[in-house]
Amino acid sequence: MNAITEQQNLAHWPLSPEQRAVLMAAEANESDTQQAASAQANVMVADIQGALDSSRLESALSNVRQQHEALSTALKSVTGYRGLRHQALEELPAIEWRYEYLCGSDDQEPLLDGDLNDALKNYSEALKLRPMAVESGELLRPALLRTGEKTGY
Repeated sequence: MNAITEQQNLAHWPLSPEQRAVLMAAEANESDTQQAASAQANVMVADIQGALDSSRLESALSNVRQQHEALSTALKSVTGYRGLRHQALEELPAIEWRYEYLCGSDDQEPLLDGDLNDALKNYSEALKLRPMAVESGELLRPALLRTGEKTGY
């Protein structure tokens, strides 16, 4: 077997027009690193009140990723095709969870709504500065941010 037939054994398919447009916009603005990185990242924020079992949350996200093909692929070059293509991964990379306290410690006062929104916005912008490693299958970068309340995330 040669390299082409070995690589063809893995399932791969073309990017959607929307995905190609995002990548082309990022490439066009390659000199603007921040804009290129933010073209890849969408930040979702969920307010969790009450007790949280972080290991169950990690397990649930891992299960979702394994069950949905779109979250278990890499964007790679494939011999014989132009541009990047989705490629199914036989082994998924570990999810890089981040755990942080936005207030610094539990004994500090909770952030007020305006301060919390500013802290979340700053954290989201910092995440966008480091582009995802889509070629290795890093399509998620979850973070659990403690807001300073004993049960608030």
